[in-house]
Amino acid sequence: PFWLKLAAAALIALSAPPETMKKLVTPKIATKVSGKVVGKASSVKQTIAQNVQQGWAPYPEPGGKAGEIQYGCTDARPKTCPYRLRLERDLVNSYYWSGNFCQDFVFFVANWHPIISIVFCHPNHPWTKCTRLHMLVVSVACTMVPSAFITAHFYGSEFDEAVRFLLIFTCVTVPDLVYGVVLYQLAIGKTRCFGHWLARCWAAARYCCTLIMIIFVCMSTGVCYLILHTRNLQLGPLFQPILEGRLISAVIWFPIWLVLPCQLGYLSLWNYEHNKAQTEAQKAAQRQQTSSATDAGADEETVDAPDTELG
Repeated sequence: PFWLKLAAAALIALSAPPETMKKLVTPKIATKVSGKVVGKASSVKQTIAQNVQQGWAPYPEPGGKAGEIQYGCTDARPKTCPYRLRLERDLVNSYYWSGNFCQDFVFFVANWHPIISIVFCHPNHPWTKCTRLHMLVVSVACTMVPSAFITAHFYGSEFDEAVRFLLIFTCVTVPDLVYGVVLYQLAIGKTRCFGHWLARCWAAARYCCTLIMIIFVCMSTGVCYLILHTRNLQLGPLFQPILEGRLISAVIWFPIWLVLPCQLGYLSLWNYEHNKAQTEAQKAAQRQQTSSATDAGADEETVDAPDTELG
């Protein structure tokens, strides 16, 4: 291969005396070798640029970004789609799609809500339906042990409803919200890993975490059985506080993710992207007006030129 020959020539050059190298390396040979090196470097650079740009093409018109709003079981964009990576990145990081506040909020709920999104999320979302269902099972398993304590303490006896609600909210709902955010970031981490090998390393880490979670689910189930067995209870009553905690988290998800600050909640990030889009549209209109004025001035000079010659 050419690179092997070049390496051998470099070794010979390092070991040979300067007088011998002056005789061996003529200007013609030096020009030929440098031309091949530059050609190889440019081809490698071009290949890298093509691999980086592949999948980041602009959205097709006339629909643009708004034309990519889809729900549920519609057909996904194929892997050969020229803007597939751009779409995946925007599905993870963007709330502004059509410019209509209500329509974008419905699309936001369909892609982000921990329960609704299992059915209605975008088919190309990196957080897939199977992953969402798996994460739901994991989050339920993480709240089984505190639910077992609540069931063992309150089931079949008189209790203060306010204390029970506070325990469910503190030990089931809040951990469920935290687990959901952490597992979500773990699921979409590949969209933030630039490079083939880095994405593979992230996928391997995710699979290791999944294996750990499966072991944790089995262990938590055994612990819950032991806790309930001490009170002569079956596993059935265990799911009542779990369902109540899931229902509470599913409801309070709406106000939390609507008003979160720092471009985390829907209002904050949607308004930021909306203002950014308006600014870019104004700049594009100004550039178009400047270009039109320049073209009109050039046309007037072209028309005035024959009159000047006649004068």
